[in-house]
Amino acid sequence: TVGISDSGDTSSWYRGELQESIIAMITRVIAPRILIGEDPRNIEKIVAKMDLLVRDNNQAKATVDFALHDLKGKLLGVPVYELLGGRTTEGSRQGWVLSAGKPEDVAAEADKAKKLGFELFKMKIGHGTLQDDIDMVHAVRDTVGPDAVLTIDANGFWSYEKALHVIRRIDSAGLDLIEQPLPHWDIEGMARLRAQVKTPIYADESAQELHNLKEIIDRRAADGLFIKLQKAGGLVKAQRWLTMARLAGLPVHCGCMIGSGLEHSPAAHLWVANEWASQGLNESIGPLLIHGT
Repeated sequence: TVGISDSGDTSSWYRGELQESIIAMITRVIAPRILIGEDPRNIEKIVAKMDLLVRDNNQAKATVDFALHDLKGKLLGVPVYELLGGRTTEGSRQGWVLSAGKPEDVAAEADKAKKLGFELFKMKIGHGTLQDDIDMVHAVRDTVGPDAVLTIDANGFWSYEKALHVIRRIDSAGLDLIEQPLPHWDIEGMARLRAQVKTPIYADESAQELHNLKEIIDRRAADGLFIKLQKAGGLVKAQRWLTMARLAGLPVHCGCMIGSGLEHSPAAHLWVANEWASQGLNESIGPLLIHGT
């Protein structure tokens, strides 16, 4: 019986991990020092050992965690969501991540996604000027209508001044949230920005480990949170992550990493098994679905 998983895309700036570093961490440290000789059903024990022996490297840890859950589900003959507490919902609404581009091109892609039944549309910034970003937001809002859930993700690339300039000019578009407008380390800046704009501020890159969540909560630096299971370090740690969000009353949206499609599976199982998580929307990577691959 074999457990299978996919880490999804890697990035030098998101978590600082690459395919080569993930492979090396698993084969040189996690496998020989933790996995070999251990009962693979003891997932909690294995996750604890990984956190003890390996600093950061959450994408490598998540890859192991996913495979262990897949293996345990196969051994018990149940879907993974049964290991996570059982199913709480029949499904979740899906969001579409729009490719960065000219305002008219992004709006056209949003129109295609809406016709396919997607309910959330997330835009990426930085294709052109700040004015291009502002024009893109208004073009997409005009296309998808006033009732669609519309968000924009800055991936932490704005300064405080740029973020304030842009967000004040797109407040009128009625966005449901702005994701990570400032660098991951600028929690204080996020709190200041949140007090100056109407649109809700959500944390993604800032919301990594549990102590990061605590700082965000303590400083009132976000209206909500984004989770990626790879960022959190797997299903076991993601459940703890969601518990902290629930205690603080912060809504959570879930994103995915680009991959074979298999990387999306753990998030899907968690999202139908966690009562707090099921209130949010899950994001899909649009271009993969546009081309039917």
